[in-house]
Amino acid sequence: MALNLPRPELQTVWPRRLMEAVLAGTVGGGLAWAVGWLIGIPIPAATAGAANGAISGWRWMYDWKGRGIIAFLLDSTWGLLGTTAGLLLNLANLPRASSGYRFDLTYRQNHQVYSAGISLKRGYALTLGNVISGAAGSIDFDDLEASAGRRQFIKRHEALHVWQNRWFGPLYQIGYAGWLVGAGTIGVVVALARRREFRSTVETFAYFDNPFEFWAYRNDKYWPPSDAHPSFVWRAPSKVHIE
Repeated sequence: MALNLPRPELQTVWPRRLMEAVLAGTVGGGLAWAVGWLIGIPIPAATAGAANGAISGWRWMYDWKGRGIIAFLLDSTWGLLGTTAGLLLNLANLPRASSGYRFDLTYRQNHQVYSAGISLKRGYALTLGNVISGAAGSIDFDDLEASAGRRQFIKRHEALHVWQNRWFGPLYQIGYAGWLVGAGTIGVVVALARRREFRSTVETFAYFDNPFEFWAYRNDKYWPPSDAHPSFVWRAPSKVHIE
């Protein structure tokens, strides 16, 4: 299990998976109900918490012997807004056979992975809550040698976004969206005023320079990103990018 690949027979032990789904759904729903009661939306919150617990329990997502307990508690409480967004991403990906849900990259990893699925830009992954979509980019995950770098990217970059949601809770969504809009607007003004390449300039201000993304790219030892505008990207020592 050096690559965290579960034994094939694990996928057929449905009674144990069902039991974990029921227990995680029940507890997750209860925790989320308590949070929702405090802010006046107990039923929607409980529904999201229960659904996350049921899906993640069925998929054996949480590593109960490691940080899984903390991940589950945060997903069901402080990080519930992001968890709910992840549920919507799950619902959008589930009906699509081409989404490529990966049991091997989800099993006890504290996040769920789709090799394809919905993403906002070709070749880029999209992470909402504990769901990582479009994780493979243009890489074939079934080719272990070719996908080794991309698997590390998931662990070091996208998995960090999952934990950012847990640690910062709603402040993560507010901060990320606020930076996207505010810095993106500045990027538009700078691109027009200084006659710089528009898309690259705006994307660098709005996305690459976002503190949450800067943190994740640096954690993946890939800074500055090749797509970022060199004149406006944050200054930091370059790291070797592992393909």
